[in-house]
Amino acid sequence: MSAVSKNNLDMVELLISKGADVNAQNDQGKNALMMAAFGGKVNIIKELRNSGAKYELRDKSGCSVLHYAVDGANLDAIQWLLMDGVEVNAVDNASGWTPLLRAASVGGNKDVAEMLVKFKADINILDKDNKSALMIAVINGNQPFVQVLVEN
Repeated sequence: MSAVSKNNLDMVELLISKGADVNAQNDQGKNALMMAAFGGKVNIIKELRNSGAKYELRDKSGCSVLHYAVDGANLDAIQWLLMDGVEVNAVDNASGWTPLLRAASVGGNKDVAEMLVKFKADINILDKDNKSALMIAVINGNQPFVQVLVEN
């Protein structure tokens, strides 16, 4: 762990020890767990979870902590969250995107797709526009992402 990561973890531990609410959300519904997942801060994710941070919380658009990890394309965070039991097929309420649909739409990272599929992401779920992850990846011309989906 780098010195900066250690300092960040120390700060989180200090805030928690002083009574910080690990589930507090800002006006957009984002919380510390979502931000740690986006930034790939697995040690902070672990500390927040050990201190009672909940996976069930969503931001105002219905995005889950896994959506944020996918947006950050942080494979270590994605894997840890999935192994810890986060819902792989959580659907946001804005676009009807699961993390896999979001990955196809926003990042297009093939490694993220492989990780989600490995943990049983449903490749056939359709978004609010009746598009699948495969359709979105094809529209975006993302051949590696398409390959992962076709193989699964």
